Amino acid sequence: MTYSMRPAEIDDIKDLFTWNNHPLARKNSFRSEPIAWDEHKKWFNERMADAKTTIYILCTNDEKLGSVRFEEKRKGIRISVMLNPDYIGKRLGAELIRKGIEKYVKEKKPDQPIIAEVKGDNVSSKKAFLKAGFTEDYVVYKYLSGEKRNE
Repeated sequence: MTYSMRPAEIDDIKDLFTWNNHPLARKNSFRSEPIAWDEHKKWFNERMADAKTTIYILCTNDEKLGSVRFEEKRKGIRISVMLNPDYIGKRLGAELIRKGIEKYVKEKKPDQPIIAEVKGDNVSSKKAFLKAGFTEDYVVYKYLSGEKRNE
């Protein structure tokens, strides 16, 4: 399969909204509740206008396979990936990450590390990032007390 990576366009807003609200995407997100259209629209427009954010779409022919987002922060560049739900389980995660990084590095020439944060139980994303050349740097543990702990 031949892939191409292109910058996100305003016309991608509905696809990203749909992908982001897929049950697996919500389960693997740090914020699991569904996202409202107005909230997504505001977020998407802000990201598109932000010079420190870059979003690419991985395509093959006329199919959109997924997105990869880079956000420049003080202590590194955060990467976030999302597959089109039609392509989940087809082993495209590492390819999406690699192609996105390749394009981002070529265009932006970053001088900071690219950092991925993945939930502990998100095994497929962990595998994809490792396969794409990332290494595990640290692990964060948290303790929830009271009612939150029992949910």
